[in-house]
Amino acid sequence: MPRRRAAPRYIVRARLEGSAKSAPIDVSDRVLRLQYEDVEKGTDKLSIEVDNDKFQNLSNPIFAQGTILEFSYGYADGVMSPFRTAIITKVTGGGKLKIEAKGQVYLLDTEKKIRKFENVKRSDVAKKIAEEHGFASTDVQVIEDTEVIHGAILQTKLTDAQFLRDLANKEGFEFRIAGGKFYFRSRDLKQPPIREWVYFIDPNEGDIITEPNIENDITAKPGTITAKGIDPKTKKVIEKKADNTTTKGRPGLADFVGINSKSGQREPRIKRTAQSAVVSTTEKSQKGAERNVVGAYKQIQLTAIKLTFTNIGDPGVSATDIVSIKGIDAASGRYYLTKVVHTLQKEYQMGISCSSDGKSKPDSPTAVKSQASIAKATAAGNKGGVNSNTKLTPVKVVDARSGATRTVFRPPR
Repeated sequence: MPRRRAAPRYIVRARLEGSAKSAPIDVSDRVLRLQYEDVEKGTDKLSIEVDNDKFQNLSNPIFAQGTILEFSYGYADGVMSPFRTAIITKVTGGGKLKIEAKGQVYLLDTEKKIRKFENVKRSDVAKKIAEEHGFASTDVQVIEDTEVIHGAILQTKLTDAQFLRDLANKEGFEFRIAGGKFYFRSRDLKQPPIREWVYFIDPNEGDIITEPNIENDITAKPGTITAKGIDPKTKKVIEKKADNTTTKGRPGLADFVGINSKSGQREPRIKRTAQSAVVSTTEKSQKGAERNVVGAYKQIQLTAIKLTFTNIGDPGVSATDIVSIKGIDAASGRYYLTKVVHTLQKEYQMGISCSSDGKSKPDSPTAVKSQASIAKATAAGNKGGVNSNTKLTPVKVVDARSGATRTVFRPPR
């Protein structure tokens, strides 16, 4: 889409609690600012500021807890996002009302439950909960079969949303509700990139407005995860291992597994971090233990590189999309969006959090791209920007809130 920096537009409509059949009320002209946090994990959040100069909206039932907001955002020329819904959960402020509303997952996060599911797969549990919350049709269920049948799966003082996130983590899955669909599945890392973003030193060029920060965890990550448990019937040890070789069939985003914390260059992280982790499991079968350990391994391998930056607003971009990022030297490549914060006021910008993983064999000659191949891949879209042969510079950054110090890698000025 064409690059834009101004003329944002949003539409906000309200449905009073208990009036689902009545026409929504358009309140767009009262909204001064809109921010939508679209997240892979957790609950999406809509924040709006409403003009309340004469305090006329303090007792307005439109802006009260329980009201359903339908909203869309984009540009004045008609390029808009699909309509989404959120439920008002908090109202504060004076001359400007600050209103927070939560996405559909919020409806699954209000009541803690204690119950037992017997002789079922985790995907069966997800399907049952989906049906309980109105996602009964297979057209709106995107639920991946988890294969292993468990004698009992317990929900112990957890909301349905907390419970589903716990089950998803054990499988290395994502759980979310978006676009009217219920997702309980592996991350879709095979999807093609929906956008190609290029970073230039000049903030008036390209799509990326601020310098990308590589929030690289310089502590070693396990190259191997082993799950150990006891079969209650045979009393034999259950043991399963997951590493880069045993999970090589999993989809990935890149042919590297890490960024060197000193040089900022790619290298096979698993080879560098010759560590292993052993975790206990309550699974009662080898197959169940295997799914647990593979799920845990997939979770950690999507965090070899984490990037954060601000981008020009794009209503077609959502969490869980794949994008291609260029112009940041060795860190260029395909990234999975874990969080997208759309902010619209005088301009429309997006705060981006994204991750990339690694899937090469430890000794694979393709695990580290040569500088020549990186230069060839990025030169076409980076004229006048960062030279693709230029090494990233390590910079010490102090967090304004916590005071913690970390190292990020940035292109030279």
